[in-house]
Amino acid sequence: MSQAASPDRLNSVLEILRQRGRMRTAELNRLLGVSEVTVRRYLSRLENEGKIRRYHGWAASADEPTVERSFRERAQQALAEKERIARRAAAMVPEGATIMLTGGTTTARVVEMLRGRKNLTIITSAFNIAAEVVNWEQCRLIVSGGLVPEGSYQMIGPTAVSAVQSLTADIAFIGASGVSPEHGVTTSDVFEAEVDAAMVRAARRVVVVADRRKLGRTALAVICPIQDVHVLVTDSGAPQPICKTLEGLGVEVIRA
Repeated sequence: MSQAASPDRLNSVLEILRQRGRMRTAELNRLLGVSEVTVRRYLSRLENEGKIRRYHGWAASADEPTVERSFRERAQQALAEKERIARRAAAMVPEGATIMLTGGTTTARVVEMLRGRKNLTIITSAFNIAAEVVNWEQCRLIVSGGLVPEGSYQMIGPTAVSAVQSLTADIAFIGASGVSPEHGVTTSDVFEAEVDAAMVRAARRVVVVADRRKLGRTALAVICPIQDVHVLVTDSGAPQPICKTLEGLGVEVIRA
């Protein structure tokens, strides 16, 4: 066996995928500091051993659900909390507003709470959100476009980033995998983070929607520092200490 495919290296790749569930191969290249050819060699070996699954541009632990199933399962978690968060967030949207929404299970609930509202302009990088809005009356829908990875609802890449950068909004609703005072708002996908960060820069008001499980956590990619967040809408079970810390940094914390 070559040095590049040593057991230690293979175990490192497998451990990363077990911890993070799934990753783009480009992320593995950067994380491991090796070439694309070398990463493909690692992944091919692990796939042959039945330890991982591979699909175009992605690798996942064999124990990880598919992306589609993962979204459905996440959508079923903390249902009551997400509904309260979404209802409170939707109440912030005035008539005639232009809003942006990132992908995510909580932002998807926010847009559901806006159903029946009139004269809104809704900009999104998530085609499941676009599918919800497309037939609404007296509302304008703008979709970022971009690459849609297999099994994902989120549009990513230069096309999506460029589209968002060319627009402005009154409010951006940002979903997150983690929210912490030290590392700000984070997500598990570096490419989604680029699009989400563009929304933060494009909006006059940034509202993060995240249940208490996300608070104090840090995911792989930074969307924005905490100082860029105007409002955090979370659930009533959010720990008081971290809420106080965030308020001390200028974030309005609403516990729904």
